[in-house]
Amino acid sequence: ALPPSDRAVMVVINSGVRHSLAAGEYAARRAACQAAAGTMGVSSLRDATGSMIETAGLPSEQHDCAMHVVSENERVRDFAASVAEGSLAAAGCLMFASHESLRDLYRVSCAELDTLVEIARSVRGVFGSRMTGGGFGGCTVTLCDPEAAERLSREVPAAYRAAHQRECRVFPVTASVGARLTKLPG
Repeated sequence: ALPPSDRAVMVVINSGVRHSLAAGEYAARRAACQAAAGTMGVSSLRDATGSMIETAGLPSEQHDCAMHVVSENERVRDFAASVAEGSLAAAGCLMFASHESLRDLYRVSCAELDTLVEIARSVRGVFGSRMTGGGFGGCTVTLCDPEAAERLSREVPAAYRAAHQRECRVFPVTASVGARLTKLPG
């Protein structure tokens, strides 16, 4: 469960950079993860631990990709616990750590996404920010107090334009129940 909207909101910022997965880089990351899991004798990295990765003697690419996945799984569990405890600052730190891991270990970020996260980090009231989706462009998602959403809308576009000579789009989003069957009356 996410915090109530009077305590925190989510803001999506579209970098304006189209995902460029055609080069096969995302597929290469997935292949590295599968190979790492196979070397460690697990069917999926969800069954691996950091210590298993460190002692497996994996090639650098496999090591980094596997370490990202295993640490990201831990961050997700810790994020959920932090939100449940009402510690939005801790949840936000995990979002920033997630972005750093996506950038440095999984290497699916880009300069524009990194800039958006750093701009968000500088805005008072932002708890955390990270890229979202497959990477190589697209959007960031930012957790912030409600007043910070307005500051993001004012401050991010100008700073982003100055850094990359392109426009971004900032918009708040509302979490809702996922798709489900609904019986229609009559």
